[in-house]
Amino acid sequence: MANRLAAADDPRLTPPWAGFLRETSLDELPQLINVLRSEMSLVGPRPLYERQAEQWDERQRRRLLVKPGLTGYAQVYGRASLTIEEKIELDLYYVDNHGPLMDLRCLAGTLGGWCCRRRIRAATTACNESEKAAEAR
Repeated sequence: MANRLAAADDPRLTPPWAGFLRETSLDELPQLINVLRSEMSLVGPRPLYERQAEQWDERQRRRLLVKPGLTGYAQVYGRASLTIEEKIELDLYYVDNHGPLMDLRCLAGTLGGWCCRRRIRAATTACNESEKAAEAR
């Protein structure tokens, strides 16, 4: 099982306010500059380190076919509770199915999660299980 630290428990965040910035995702706001420069999109797979991409197989590299995003399908439907492999799978789902409606749903889910300061995973587990069951049929 992958090692996951909650933002409040992350020892790299030392000032008391840093945990608040991380938990509310306000530390992501500077990424808007990259969106305005067209280096990123509002919605898309989150950027990862180049060394991670070197470990991917050809199928997983498909996630690089779209611009990275400020938020993404994996953030709305799992966030920090996912392993890197699960995030890649959700990113690939996004690559194969993205469009304006999915982007709006991701933005709405991101804003809803941010405004309510709640973990999005709990609210969407049933939706993900329904999608997986439908794919299995």
